[in-house]
Amino acid sequence: MEAEAHNKVTPVNLAHHTYWNIRGQSSGGILSHKIQIFGSRVTPVNDQLIPTGETVIVKGTPYEFLEPQEIVSKIKGCLTDITSTVCFTLRDSSHNHLRKAAALHDSV
Repeated sequence: MEAEAHNKVTPVNLAHHTYWNIRGQSSGGILSHKIQIFGSRVTPVNDQLIPTGETVIVKGTPYEFLEPQEIVSKIKGCLTDITSTVCFTLRDSSHNHLRKAAALHDSV
């Protein structure tokens, strides 16, 4: 992906939204998958789904996936936001190394 501004400042946010079912295609839903997201904060959005520029701690919110848990356990509280523009911010780490952002497991 790439973007090019022509004659004016142009904010851009390139994102690839990949959705995974680790059981494979046509094998049922993903709601029983267990997910852990190593992000302690999220970037909330406004009523137009534009990030506000602030970050909010996930502890005690529907976005808290700091420990592995089934997706279905919090789906009603956050699915619409997560599938639109809410971003998780990763825990502090060195900028010079790759780090794990999430882990996804299925018991089947």
